Amino acid sequence: MLALAALWKARGPLIWVLRLVLGLSLILTLGDAGHLYGWIHELFPQIGLMRFPIKWVVLAGAAIPLLAAFGVSQWQASKKEEKREFRIA
Repeated sequence: MLALAALWKARGPLIWVLRLVLGLSLILTLGDAGHLYGWIHELFPQIGLMRFPIKWVVLAGAAIPLLAAFGVSQWQASKKEEKREFRIA
């Protein structure tokens, strides 16, 4: 949930990179059914050393906890802003 919150609310260049890594890794995990893996495999035949494309999910496994950490940060920042609003009123 926190990773989804970061995908939706958090902004910044690192968030965009993590979104890109997550999206590409999940598409590459589909293998030939995702079409992107086939194109990359034609361009770089060395990728064939990775016999099963499910190994691309490792990148998603690295990106999701980082996005969750940004989600926690965003949530804590919004909590602080809510407390400031109550003090003003």
